[in-house]
Amino acid sequence: MRPTVPAYEGPLPFTPDRLGTSTDAEIDRLVAAADIDHSLPPSAMFPLGRDGAVAKLERLMDAVLPTYAAVRNDATNPAGASTLSPYLHFGIVGPREIMATVAAADAPAGAKEKLADELLTWREWFHYQARALVAPEGMTGSRDGRAIR
Repeated sequence: MRPTVPAYEGPLPFTPDRLGTSTDAEIDRLVAAADIDHSLPPSAMFPLGRDGAVAKLERLMDAVLPTYAAVRNDATNPAGASTLSPYLHFGIVGPREIMATVAAADAPAGAKEKLADELLTWREWFHYQARALVAPEGMTGSRDGRAIR
């Protein structure tokens, strides 16, 4: 059973878009106006929406975490990746919910620690860095002129 995480009630650094109150027609217009390649179909590897994210969280608990620390660096092993990135990127799940899922999982402590390190240390650190760099892929050119360490 997945844990529930209470909604965050603190201040946000942005104005929420509240798309949950939008009609399907309003969301269709918003998506149609996005500067993306609309000819690409959805990926079967990433089921859409909240149901897809919940399925990936359940997979994380059942199939990924038990061996995560040992297989994380083996790109040929499907259990070496959580496949949660698109759901994180689009805000369907957040780090708090993932960490609550990890904490509740029946998995070795080393696997839980490794996933926490990957999620909270590396992913969040690179996200922070990418906001400050002109060319994040090369770790060069800070936007505010400060030296890059």
